[in-house]
Amino acid sequence: MVNVIERRDVLLGNENYEYIRTKKGEEQLSKIENIGKQEISVILKNVSKGNSKEIEDYIINVLSDLYIQRNVKKLT
Repeated sequence: MVNVIERRDVLLGNENYEYIRTKKGEEQLSKIENIGKQEISVILKNVSKGNSKEIEDYIINVLSDLYIQRNVKKLT
């Protein structure tokens, strides 16, 4: 069982993510995205100073892909 000490919604771009921090000091951002009939869980864990640029680039890529997919759906 994970002991959560903080849980809140975070707005990142136009999307809401859930921020969770545990007693062990672990942090994560998570979001469930529905694409078609599939449910995809996007989870970013334990961002440290060393890899924060990689995480930032990953978030931008994911949000860009989702934005493109939504706009393509609107065109068809």
